Amino acid sequence: MNLIIQKTLIICLAFFLFPKNTMATDSLFGAVMSYCENKACKSGSFYYHFEENVGKYCAGAAYVKSEKTKHGRITLIESMVKDAGLPVSISVLSIVESGLDPFVRSSVDAVGIWQFKADTATDMGLIVDSKVDERTDVKASTKAAIKYLNWLSTQFGNDLDLSIIAYNAGVGKVSRLIDKYGVSNPWLIAKGLMKGKEAEHYLAKYYGYSLAMYAEGVCDENKIL
Repeated sequence: MNLIIQKTLIICLAFFLFPKNTMATDSLFGAVMSYCENKACKSGSFYYHFEENVGKYCAGAAYVKSEKTKHGRITLIESMVKDAGLPVSISVLSIVESGLDPFVRSSVDAVGIWQFKADTATDMGLIVDSKVDERTDVKASTKAAIKYLNWLSTQFGNDLDLSIIAYNAGVGKVSRLIDKYGVSNPWLIAKGLMKGKEAEHYLAKYYGYSLAMYAEGVCDENKIL
């Protein structure tokens, strides 16, 4: 395709996807780009999602940090994640999954902070029977989640972002999409190939809460909490 035509299409697409009335302040944009410099969240599609939802993410982060019981849980999870050699931001998947509620049960019978189904939980070494359900144990389930995320990473060439998508959508689903369409860009997988499904925004939620929890200057910008 002619280079001029390519550039024209990109510009038109940018105006269609990212209208001018969604522009954020320079300081917020700078804070996001600084945090995302070496991460996959340096993406236009993610940035505008985050800008539209920054209040929600910052409010969630403030609640997690200030509420005594949940704060203790996230501190334990962060410590275990770091000790396992994973980025500390992996801890926020527990917020995305359950809001740090160890007893929450989904409509598909996923249980606990990390929302394990029974078969996956037992595969990762948790006890799930009529007497004991270790999915509700914060420490045990976090250990299992770390094991599962490490396994997912081996399935996707150590691509953290594809592993995160697969944590929600399933390794088979993500693998089939990659094989079918010949793409492995996590944002194309999430935003395009899973359009209209929960998984479409899963990676964006992960990075949204990561920014709110760990990026300097992001939530300082928003005094609406």
